[in-house]
Amino acid sequence: MRDLRNPYERFRSFGYTAFKFLSALDRNRLSSLGTRRLAEYQRKFGEEVPPSPTGIISYTVGSPIGDAAAARMSDKQWLRAMAKHDNDRDRGSSIGGAHELSQTLKNHTQQDPQRFAGLAMQITPTTNPAYPSAILWGFGEATIPPIAQSAIFDAIRHIMSLGITECDRWLGWSVRRLLVETPLDIVELVRDRSQHAPDPKDNSPVFTPQQEERRGRDLRQHGINTARGSLVEELGDLLVHDVHGERTATVSPHLVTLASDPVLSVRSCVAHTIAACLRHARPTAYEAFERLIAANDILLASDHVVNLMMYIGNVDPNRIDPLIDRMLGSGNGEVRQAGGSMAAFAALQWDRPQLMERALAGT
Repeated sequence: MRDLRNPYERFRSFGYTAFKFLSALDRNRLSSLGTRRLAEYQRKFGEEVPPSPTGIISYTVGSPIGDAAAARMSDKQWLRAMAKHDNDRDRGSSIGGAHELSQTLKNHTQQDPQRFAGLAMQITPTTNPAYPSAILWGFGEATIPPIAQSAIFDAIRHIMSLGITECDRWLGWSVRRLLVETPLDIVELVRDRSQHAPDPKDNSPVFTPQQEERRGRDLRQHGINTARGSLVEELGDLLVHDVHGERTATVSPHLVTLASDPVLSVRSCVAHTIAACLRHARPTAYEAFERLIAANDILLASDHVVNLMMYIGNVDPNRIDPLIDRMLGSGNGEVRQAGGSMAAFAALQWDRPQLMERALAGT
């Protein structure tokens, strides 16, 4: 107790944990060294004993501007509010900052996307990223009438021209209700940010032992919560709605690069884009698929990759046979289980009974 060292304590608070324990003991039973050490702690921290724990305190952090007041604000007032609330709240305060006000902005954008598209055109590169991100988020939640679509697309172009990388996460989301109407230049913008957005930097987060059991299935979930992952998945949705192949033609030259993303969770989302390219650029999609699967086996257990394997195998099962063999022989149990499902599918749908036999002979 006396010499306890808490590695999380900083220099000024170093020894405070030991002080709490030592001061709780019967002083009449302390050794001379213990008594001396307790006196040192008391002098250092300026108190006879530490205060009692306060327990858990909960409270709601609200927006600095309520919904009713925000509904009456002009564009000029919104811009002043964004400039005033430029930082996140102070810890311990129940009055929020930029993050909380941006949620109010998102909700109002969802209700009136055309009006807030006009506000978006007045945002500058110095604006806190929470606000333009909130507007993009609101566009993705809104029902956008045809008369407002041009203004929405102009607002998206303007926000992305500011070079605020924090907005990358919401670019693809902003057009999710406009997958048919999205113009080609914004499709190209989504494509470019899918390659160059800085988030994520690596394969974080680290999976816990419990999560490891379904790591492959969770790859997509982790991917869509990053900028590149969400962008490339929405890019796939845009290509699904590519009737004449014009969008696919702008994406297919970059498909192998997208499939080479160093982060596995992002690659799992790229599988959706590759699948969407099969209709108009099948040879390139095959090339990208081979690049995609040149990675850790766990990627083969993700839902998008499994779906892509089925789409390819429905036309050319010979391309998938070796991959099923690889999955069945994997050292990862989740991958072997996914391989067993693929083997059953191949046996029933593609006349591959030998794969079923191998699955049944394994674990």
